[in-house]
Amino acid sequence: MNVSKKTWLVISTGVFIIALVAMGIISFRQVYEKNRLNKLLASSQSVLQRNQLESMSSQQTELEERLNRTTPEFEAVKAKLSQPVSSTTAAAALFDVTEAYGLVVTEMTSSSQTNGSVGGATLSAMSMTARVEGNVSKMADFIAALNNFLKTSAIKSVELTIPETTNGDNASASIQLVIYTYRGE
Repeated sequence: MNVSKKTWLVISTGVFIIALVAMGIISFRQVYEKNRLNKLLASSQSVLQRNQLESMSSQQTELEERLNRTTPEFEAVKAKLSQPVSSTTAAAALFDVTEAYGLVVTEMTSSSQTNGSVGGATLSAMSMTARVEGNVSKMADFIAALNNFLKTSAIKSVELTIPETTNGDNASASIQLVIYTYRGE
């Protein structure tokens, strides 16, 4: 089978044209798919950015509201802590509370104020120890009331002594308190 040069040239040209058309179609599809994916990516990035901005904006608003709510509370606590408390004032408050519950203070000591830092704030602290005697049933209410006896105090420890044979009048409690005063940042 002898094929002429002209036939080979026509066949070669045909194959070349078919290959070029096939490559053109493939290239066109790739360009089309690339453009479609770029548009989809741009749309997704736009939605993501909008969602992030909305989320950040609402989060910022929420944090600002929380700050606005807590700032007055902080200032109120700071004002309470800033009021100096002397051992005389603390003793008078303790006597008032014990009297209100029908108890008797039998012993009381207090230390001098010491300075310290808590969370970056400078505070002075005064320790107070008191021994209280009285009715067993009123003792528990009295100890619970001590949490409010001075707004800047904290009960460090309570030791109750209740005799085995009691008629209800001879319980005693040894109480240690720490009273704080705010000194500055």
